[in-house]
Amino acid sequence: MLFHTPTVHHLSTYYRDTYDPLLTYYQDTYYQDTHVCSHICSAYWLSRHPYLSNLTAALAQTNQNLGDTTNALIKF
Repeated sequence: MLFHTPTVHHLSTYYRDTYDPLLTYYQDTYYQDTHVCSHICSAYWLSRHPYLSNLTAALAQTNQNLGDTTNALIKF
């Protein structure tokens, strides 16, 4: 009697077809939920602590300035 032994290719194909969609679904759902939660938490803390809003705006401006400087240096 001949036993069928799955090759590495068969196993990897089986794994990909079976688990990849589940993993992708889980990651997409998890990251979306985390992303939404982070926005809600940020909005809450910024509304409770106005100085954080000013700090966030200052950091965003600094980040923009750094980006502009980097782009200028790259073009130079």
